[in-house]
Amino acid sequence: MTVRRFTTALFLFLVFAGLASTPAPSEKGKIAFSVEYPWGLYVLDLDSREIEKLEVGGNEIGQIAYNRKKNLLAFESAEHEDIPSICIPDLSTKQTYRLYEPTGFDEARYMPAFHPDGEYLLLVSQEGKIFRHDIKTRKWTEVELVHSDYSDFFGMSFSDAGTKVALMSGLRGKGLLIGDISGNRITVKSHILKDIPVFSGRWIGDNELVFTGMRSDRGCAQLWRLSLPDKLLRQLTQPNLFVRGNIGLSSDKKWIVFAGASDDRPGEWVLWRVSAEGEGLERLTSHEDLHGQSSPVWIE
Repeated sequence: MTVRRFTTALFLFLVFAGLASTPAPSEKGKIAFSVEYPWGLYVLDLDSREIEKLEVGGNEIGQIAYNRKKNLLAFESAEHEDIPSICIPDLSTKQTYRLYEPTGFDEARYMPAFHPDGEYLLLVSQEGKIFRHDIKTRKWTEVELVHSDYSDFFGMSFSDAGTKVALMSGLRGKGLLIGDISGNRITVKSHILKDIPVFSGRWIGDNELVFTGMRSDRGCAQLWRLSLPDKLLRQLTQPNLFVRGNIGLSSDKKWIVFAGASDDRPGEWVLWRVSAEGEGLERLTSHEDLHGQSSPVWIE
């Protein structure tokens, strides 16, 4: 090969390698999310960019969870300041069943998280206890937490293999608890990032996490990526974009969807996506008709 041809080939390789560094946005599937006004559960079609409201019962929608294997959605729901419950809708028939009918806030369960096989959910009580709900039998079991120095959790997330779980501390706590889960027992192996309140996390494989956490004197949460083996922490969003609530991952784990507001419009919470490498940031929705968007999850 001549020097000119080699130089041209090298240039083209570098150009295409640079283009490939940021994955093409995943335009397939839909994103479910909650809205504060008008209250409800909505779905964004990524292909058409049309938004549909799901009439699945309940108005005040909180945290949302989704399981791809069983195509199951679960969400916190309350009827205007009533005691919240957890609802699971049938996405084909739009029929919804409630996991329980609480008579007091001490009976309420929060922060649903599906095991990857879709057989059960983990939920947290107001007292910080963790409960397991089996989808098929609808049986409740309290989960034992071993070797934990903390018991007030904002959320949970399973690793892809379903053998590990991350417990998020929320605003009142600091850091992440990483534990092994087997049956009805979680054995905590480490408590990390103790200087960061962590609100929502999702696993990439079994050794990496993306999460929202607050590590700023401005008091605003950002999006982060953590490698567990070497504790390498990278910030994926910039300080001029605030992040809140739940986050979702595309099925290929290459894209993150989240609710965010820019610092020049701090009250306008809309949906954004960014690659798992922190590139290709894009706004997905507007604030005009749906105010207070939150808790997005990627669904198929």
